Amino acid sequence: NKSSQVEVDFRPRSLRLAMPTSDEGSGSFELTGRLHKLIRADDSSWQLEDGGLVLHVELAKRIGLLDDDQAGVHDESSEHWFCVWEDHPHTMAPSAKERRDVQQMAKAANRMEAQEAKETEPPNPAANEALKRMRDMFPDVNVEWGDTSLDAWR
Repeated sequence: NKSSQVEVDFRPRSLRLAMPTSDEGSGSFELTGRLHKLIRADDSSWQLEDGGLVLHVELAKRIGLLDDDQAGVHDESSEHWFCVWEDHPHTMAPSAKERRDVQQMAKAANRMEAQEAKETEPPNPAANEALKRMRDMFPDVNVEWGDTSLDAWR
């Protein structure tokens, strides 16, 4: 049983992983370090997957606490970890707030695009048909309808 050869030690501020490098157990691989942020050690877990080839570790984030005994303020920055290990390079993964901001910008752009499309649609079916024929005749050219009368400029 490979899982009996794996050692995982969860601490609020650190993590230790140790596992054999071969089936005979002659060598071992160990990874130990201080974590970037606090975890709930009792709620964290691990499991072996893919026949023992993958060690899956889940760290339960300790949100809203700055220190072991000091209550902190819960904010969105506490939800996102830029790295697992202290002093490790930061990932480029967006935070939850950054993802929401991008989604809001995309929705706003879609609304503006839909509004612009409504404003540029020809007012009658004959104009729609003429525009379609022009687009079919010149597929590599961006053909748009626009009001070129002097009334449009007034």
